Amino acid sequence: MKFAIIHPSLKAKGGAENVVIWLAEGLVKRGQAVTVITSDYDEDFYGPIRDKSFKIKTLKLYGYAMSPLKFFLAGVTLSKELGKYDVVNPHNFPAYIWCYIAQKINPKIQKIIWFCEEPMRMFYRDIIDEHVRMLPQERSGIGGENHLKSSSASRMENRGLIGALKSRLVNKKNEFNFWLAKKIDQFIVPRLDQILTNSQFIAANIQKIFGRPALPCLLGIPPDRFHNSSSRVGLHNYMLTVARLYPEKNVENIIRAVKILIDERRFDFERYFIAGSGPLEDHLGQVISNLKLEKK
Repeated sequence: MKFAIIHPSLKAKGGAENVVIWLAEGLVKRGQAVTVITSDYDEDFYGPIRDKSFKIKTLKLYGYAMSPLKFFLAGVTLSKELGKYDVVNPHNFPAYIWCYIAQKINPKIQKIIWFCEEPMRMFYRDIIDEHVRMLPQERSGIGGENHLKSSSASRMENRGLIGALKSRLVNKKNEFNFWLAKKIDQFIVPRLDQILTNSQFIAANIQKIFGRPALPCLLGIPPDRFHNSSSRVGLHNYMLTVARLYPEKNVENIIRAVKILIDERRFDFERYFIAGSGPLEDHLGQVISNLKLEKK
């Protein structure tokens, strides 16, 4: 089969981007033909294109631009490209929107199977970040929008009338694009042919937001990443969390869960490590200290 995997931009490196690369590699190993289609590809992150076992095609798709007009233009571009594939698999916003528009333009495009790492967080924070809203404001980041607005107002006062008017027009345009993009998202997602998610939690959020089921497809780490670890000496039974230390990552609750498991003598690991950085680093260190857990 011929697979097209579409991602907004491989110019950065993160979890969703790794999923795209590993998925492409895994499908090729299973005898499938794979093309990754994206706006940008950074060889410093992912290696030279010539060394890949799958094809990489960069097109003018406008990356993560929050612009309904650019959604449509990207859809037109893909409508000329995706008709030759058996499976169309977009990842991340707004790639699935592009693919839906392309399918409407070109009915020869096969079923669209969106792999959802998470719904667009900026649109649905009341559901996706429900746990964050329960945190005290000083460490949840909630309220920051008002600070940004007041800072923006202060800057406008210093620019004079013309500058202030231009800023207001730009802000209004951005607000309209955001509102319209959210409406487009709410219209398109329920109409996609299939939605896969990386967890039951994300599948439940899809159901809450869009009123349609999604199929959890749990991810694993490619075995070759272990480098024959079973033959190594001195392996330890460790638990590891790798995350940005931001409220939405919910690391504090993991620490508290570890404490409960230790107290109940049900923690089956020698040591628990957290690898990451972010604005909650000091706060999480204090939580670890308060719970009388060793900080390393």
